[in-house]
Amino acid sequence: MRRISLFFTESEFLRSEQTNTNPLYVLVLIIFAVSMQSIGRAQTATSFNDKFELSENTFLAAGGYLEEKTSINLEKRLLTIDLESILEPYRNRPGAQQWIGEHVGKFLHAAVLEYQHSGNQALKDRIDYAAKELIKTQLTDGYLGTYEEKDRWTSWDVWSHKYNMIGLLAYYDLTKDPHALSACVRMATLLRSTFGEGKKDIIISGTHEGMAPTSVLEPMVKLYTITGKKENLDFCEYLVKSWEQDNGPKILSSLLEHGNVYKTANNKAYEMMSCLVGLLDLYKVTGTSDYLKAVQNAWNDIVTHRLYINGTTSHTEHFQDDLVLNPTGNYAYGTKFCGPGEGCVSVTWLQMNMRLLEITGEQKYMQQIENTVYNAILPSQNPQNGEVCYFLPLTGRKRFGEVTHGILPDISCCSSSIPRGVSLISNLIVGRLNDAPIITLLTASETETYFTQKGEQIPVTLMIETDFPKNGNAKVTIKSTSESIKNASILFNVPDWANDFTVKIDDEIFEGEPGSILDIKRDWKNEDIMEIVTEMPVVKMNDNNKGSKEVALKRGPQLLAADKNVSDANGLPKWGWNGDQLYAVSVLRDNVVSEMLLVPFAEAGQSMADYDVLFPDFKLLHTKESTSLKKYIHQLSEFEEEFRFMEMPDIEFFLFGMGNRTKLLYKDGVLKNALSGEIIRQWPVKQVLIIPNEYRVEIETLTDVFVTIYEDENGVFIKEGNKNKRVDGTNSSIKLPTFTGHKYSEILKVLNHEILVNIVDSKPVPNFIVYDKPWRRDAAMMAMCLKETGNLDLIKDWVLNLNEVYDRNNAGITEPDNLGQTLYLLSLFSDKDHPLVQKILEEVKEFEVEDENGLYIKGLSDFHETPVYQTKWMKYGLQSLGINDPYAIPKIQDDYSSLFWWDYKEDYLEGTTDAYDEWKNDKYPYIGWAADNFHGKKRNPISNRLYPLTWEQEASQAKYENLKLIDDVYVTEKISAPHTWHAAEVFLYLINHR
Repeated sequence: MRRISLFFTESEFLRSEQTNTNPLYVLVLIIFAVSMQSIGRAQTATSFNDKFELSENTFLAAGGYLEEKTSINLEKRLLTIDLESILEPYRNRPGAQQWIGEHVGKFLHAAVLEYQHSGNQALKDRIDYAAKELIKTQLTDGYLGTYEEKDRWTSWDVWSHKYNMIGLLAYYDLTKDPHALSACVRMATLLRSTFGEGKKDIIISGTHEGMAPTSVLEPMVKLYTITGKKENLDFCEYLVKSWEQDNGPKILSSLLEHGNVYKTANNKAYEMMSCLVGLLDLYKVTGTSDYLKAVQNAWNDIVTHRLYINGTTSHTEHFQDDLVLNPTGNYAYGTKFCGPGEGCVSVTWLQMNMRLLEITGEQKYMQQIENTVYNAILPSQNPQNGEVCYFLPLTGRKRFGEVTHGILPDISCCSSSIPRGVSLISNLIVGRLNDAPIITLLTASETETYFTQKGEQIPVTLMIETDFPKNGNAKVTIKSTSESIKNASILFNVPDWANDFTVKIDDEIFEGEPGSILDIKRDWKNEDIMEIVTEMPVVKMNDNNKGSKEVALKRGPQLLAADKNVSDANGLPKWGWNGDQLYAVSVLRDNVVSEMLLVPFAEAGQSMADYDVLFPDFKLLHTKESTSLKKYIHQLSEFEEEFRFMEMPDIEFFLFGMGNRTKLLYKDGVLKNALSGEIIRQWPVKQVLIIPNEYRVEIETLTDVFVTIYEDENGVFIKEGNKNKRVDGTNSSIKLPTFTGHKYSEILKVLNHEILVNIVDSKPVPNFIVYDKPWRRDAAMMAMCLKETGNLDLIKDWVLNLNEVYDRNNAGITEPDNLGQTLYLLSLFSDKDHPLVQKILEEVKEFEVEDENGLYIKGLSDFHETPVYQTKWMKYGLQSLGINDPYAIPKIQDDYSSLFWWDYKEDYLEGTTDAYDEWKNDKYPYIGWAADNFHGKKRNPISNRLYPLTWEQEASQAKYENLKLIDDVYVTEKISAPHTWHAAEVFLYLINHR
């Protein structure tokens, strides 16, 4: 046996024209394979142990989402591709196109990966045929390319050898067929004898500054790990060294120096990352730290500057300048359509992340893998027929099968690469991290794995039952023959979007932090069940493209898209559509609510219709909020047609603390005590939605955490992820009617809020920020509303403890309308025996006037005489307490006469000039609304803002400087908003005119 060269460079008996059935040939190959494996065991000195191990023992369950996608790859691509068309360039050299030789190797790689998980026999037959037929075409010197001898080692010749080695080594892994390994050894021997120091320069033997030919590094490292032959490792080091030649791409030195892939070589993305995948494999063998550092620098640069939101990179096949991420395509190179996200780049980016995950075990690579799988790999495959689109624009249409590179039907580099990416998915479902099982991607599946106990492997099966990503629930069942597995870990990848990821086991709940690994360590037994729950709301995300103001929508791991055929059909088309996911979302733009029908990006464009992943910016309304807010905005629109709006400052804020609760202000990501300014909580805000009629603020933070601040009948709460906590000082009850049946029910809710939020320690004030004390006339109007909503008890303590006849808020003036207002307020909780009643009856005599109009009262209110208004209030207060009323309403001019509109309307002097008519401004809108209440007119406004709806401006006694807490514009324009008298007048108008 010593006479037989293991590398077949001296022996001629393995000439390709010899029959493969020769018994001696087969025997030699068997001995060769055994020898190679034993040499590999003896000589390979791998210096690195993977922290993360991919699983080859995962079987996707029928009907699961990822199984459906991989089945399309199997049935409509791998089982249907014309093998003769990709073998023909080897049988009859030269090939019709320069890189035509890559396709058979890519097919073998994809098909082997798929067969490992599906076990499909028809696919295995095709794999066997393709491998055997390819090996037959190898020449005696080991050449396995598609070029004539005179053109060898030009253009894409080494590249094709790379993919043949990748495909045949995958086949060898599957079958241990010695012919496959022999073919790879012979190719390697030929490459080593052709290229190297003092030989042919590999840099000039291929394209893109030598990156294409030197990417053969990847299979050469793998061959070294199988054979253990140092010559192969030396050749790998030669390839890396060649990068640094004067004519080389300087991959290693550039990435170590500045880490910028755009400024490295000619920034060709596919070829560069192919080299980096091989460099990571070489790092595993040698432990050379610079190899890992260079790739990590490249990864950081791509993620930070060159990654599209759908988890791919490059435009027109090249890395672009920082954050130049054009989402559309165009025609270049003559008639070739070019765009973002070349399919080959997406697959190689996936492989690069897989290698980095294996080496480091870091969750950030899982995050990239998930995004790339769902939003770059799967969207490149047509779910109807398995065709592949070469580029993947975020807006436009998918050009499935339109690039063929001269082989029909639709054979191109990307149509051969994407099936490899899809076939890799099964390896990514369940893996092992630091020797513990980890669930990395949720899908219906079954994985054979093990626990390690005292050095012994205890086999277990993890069964995942789920409809993910249609919903975020999953059940994981452990199957084991062991009665008990002590103190062992099962790990869970918690994606960055999963803000409320929980795992329930029996009655115990484990919470996962977004973007982390959840480690559940406990004793396990057969049939233990883990219930995973995570919500998947539709969320908004910004485009990465520099200067872009567009946004995208994502639900769980899936980007969503608006497909024109779906929009035109107002739902999923009833024919010719593959997929059953459809999401209706409401958005708010320019105070207009509209609905969008969206499908996963992986399914958009399947019928060649135009689609959009990016949209002009809007506020996203979630299911409950969108319905409620849409209803509110619709009512405001109707309100404007019936009444009118007044333009108010464009400042977004919201007040919490209705009733006798701590007053809180939300603005710009900060929740403060609205009186002291003390910060209670703050968040870095990506987007915020204020829903006034639901008394809630929805926040999406820059770290993709979802926060809800809301108020209900029991208090003010902050819900963050799956934690819900009541804010201190808000533990008191209120009543919040829904006003069902009212035309303006949602507006009434907001007006009710603006009244309730201005009750401070039982005191009803016009605006709690600028007024320290209640005003009797405002308080009386508020009381009418509180009576309507069942909330009178909120001011009971203040009313019963009144001991002053007047509020003296207008520069200390004693205003006689306070007398009747106070009597009315007392009547709500007491009777005529209240000690303040007698004081009022004594005090009123100071204002009595008797003339031809009878006995009435007259004095100053708001610094002018308002006898009709004052007398009406006195009569109403006496009446409310059942006290004898001696007064008559005078028939005299009083511009405040119409402010009292709920009684004594017949006692009105025709021709009276109302305060509204006299002043004709909107600074004191309660005056106009009172007049409208009196006359039944519709002349007066509420705010054009969604919140607040009410205000007062330039009042003489208001402390407007306090409004700096909200915004300086309220100080400079002297506007207090909301305002309770205004809110009460509008509230009572709508209640009484339903």
